Amino acid sequence: MKKIITYLPLIALIIALRLVGDSLSSKLIVGILICLVVYAKYQRHKGIDNNVEYDERVEANISKWSLRTVYLLNSLLLGILLINQSALLMINISPTFIILYLIATLIIPFYLIPTIMKKL
Repeated sequence: MKKIITYLPLIALIIALRLVGDSLSSKLIVGILICLVVYAKYQRHKGIDNNVEYDERVEANISKWSLRTVYLLNSLLLGILLINQSALLMINISPTFIILYLIATLIIPFYLIPTIMKKL
């Protein structure tokens, strides 16, 4: 079950790749996210090969910064949606943008933050 949850952001990214349409910017964002996920998985695999042990402090830092990242990204999305709803600024938000943004909020804390924190 843990493996399925680990790969949930990748599954969502693959589904989004099929649904984003022909927009060049959408495909570019999905391509960048795929490259970041592949890099993070490579770094994790390299760390397993080196048999590096991480103490509880490193794991606590990973959890702390992952949660902070999710909080920050979701707060940013909430702010953008509230500004759009109140019509303070004329922002045209497409559903594709929201889908890609939500997938990025899954990929960044689960793949990139652990890779960065283990190197520090």
